Amino acid sequence: MGSQRDELFQRPEAPQIADQTQPEAIDIAYSDATQRQPGWTKIYFNVPSKKREKGTISVGLMYPDVNSWWETKDYFYYHPETGAIHHTLTHDEKKLAEKWRHSNYAIHVGNIYGWPTKVIASICALFFATLPISGFLIWWGRRKKKKPSVRRKPTARSSSPPPAKAGERRPLKKASLKPVQKVPLEGKNDTSHT
Repeated sequence: MGSQRDELFQRPEAPQIADQTQPEAIDIAYSDATQRQPGWTKIYFNVPSKKREKGTISVGLMYPDVNSWWETKDYFYYHPETGAIHHTLTHDEKKLAEKWRHSNYAIHVGNIYGWPTKVIASICALFFATLPISGFLIWWGRRKKKKPSVRRKPTARSSSPPPAKAGERRPLKKASLKPVQKVPLEGKNDTSHT
């Protein structure tokens, strides 16, 4: 979407400005835009600066629409000297990307579906605001704990030789051999082995 911005948000070329924006043109643009959308709740004005050679007076009118959860705005573009309408962009003519772009504020404050999403957005914001604080407290608590000291008992080193390598035979020590005692089996009178 970022590389195709001109294709997604197409606007006609702005008219040339000979002198500067005339105050009468702003009045004409205001009265025309408010007549085109009489139920508006907010109005936005953008007037070209003196430094620019091209530009339009753009008027954005926000109005409530119960059938849509988008932030509904219509845009009207006027010639800065004469106040004649140059271009219009109504909410129904917008592409999906433009609707998302123009609803950015409503999405961030949770105003999309009215008060239920405002409550959900507020709860989420409070939860996410507590995460850095709780993370710091957990870190601080771990830092203050004393680590238990582990006392190791001294072990006697065994005098056994290292293990034999593969295929190597070592003689057995005589001290490690224990004599075997013969135990008679019960119930049998076998004395030949004694």
